Amino acid sequence: DTMMGTEEDKGLIPKCCEGVFERIQDIANGSDEYTALQQAGSETEWKVEACFLEIYNQHIKDLLYELADPAVQGQFDKDNLKMRNIPGQGPVVSGLTSVEVTSWEECQAIISVGMKNRVVAATKMNDASSRSHAIFRLTLTQTT
Repeated sequence: DTMMGTEEDKGLIPKCCEGVFERIQDIANGSDEYTALQQAGSETEWKVEACFLEIYNQHIKDLLYELADPAVQGQFDKDNLKMRNIPGQGPVVSGLTSVEVTSWEECQAIISVGMKNRVVAATKMNDASSRSHAIFRLTLTQTT
């Protein structure tokens, strides 16, 4: 799988996630060209949130549902979430779990949770083929 890769050979998504946290660390350590442009005394903070969904048989499934706040878990059908379009923002999946992550290791653990919740089934070519499409989203918000 080129998107997730293997333990030995990371795919595109893990490499990108790891790169985001490396870049945040570079900025925090002052080892980045952007830091030199900041005003003296101003602190830049970052918030990183991850969500992971699967589309299977025209249903949207929250792959991180088990990590959601228990007070929210019963409000949505985790296996049949609804997508809607918000003008100026774009498509949004109502009830999708969003988890704050502070390191590549936390992000990796969240990816693992989501991957074990995916739908798989045997095919002629593969004993545990994915029978769906998955979307992993990392949202990075900068505050000053």
